[in-house]
Amino acid sequence: VPLLLARVYYQDLERSVDIYSWTALAPQTAWTLNLLGVPARAEAFPWTTAPGVTFVTQGGVQLTVIITTACSGIYSFGIFASAFVAFVLTEYERLEPRVFVLLGLGFVTAYVANILRMVMIVLFGVYSATPEESLQNMLVAHSNLGWVIFLGWITLFWAIVFKVVVKRPAADGALPPSRKRGVLCGVCGDVLTPA
Repeated sequence: VPLLLARVYYQDLERSVDIYSWTALAPQTAWTLNLLGVPARAEAFPWTTAPGVTFVTQGGVQLTVIITTACSGIYSFGIFASAFVAFVLTEYERLEPRVFVLLGLGFVTAYVANILRMVMIVLFGVYSATPEESLQNMLVAHSNLGWVIFLGWITLFWAIVFKVVVKRPAADGALPPSRKRGVLCGVCGDVLTPA
């Protein structure tokens, strides 16, 4: 959806994912880094259409991170959106307003988590002693930190969904099937829980 909106805005439905990185990732990452006291800016480079975030390390060395398609976080955003839409379409006969609120909250938190991921990757480079160490630390952070952040916020999101959207059965569990509340399993008829 964010990529499609960016393509519609620029009236070019064939544009690459880089347009998403240019409009919704690189400037926001640079802005957040500047807010944290790390001089940074989003800029273009002649050999790529992907944006770069240039920053200065504690040692005074200027480095640049290029945000390619694989680094944009658009895949994790797609995984989240697919999982939530599939959940709603299979478990609800009619959609309630709070489902749309949670979906919007999920999209916003996915976006914020992605910005946080990019900022953290750069911070690993900023607080390294040498340029070589900066590169090594950013590569390790890029490979692992994104999944840690993604799994953390997705766990929190699904916990909220099951707390707010799905009503728990009574403590004794003795509700007759017709009185059970919440999202019910299509196979056994019990209320779905995180467990």
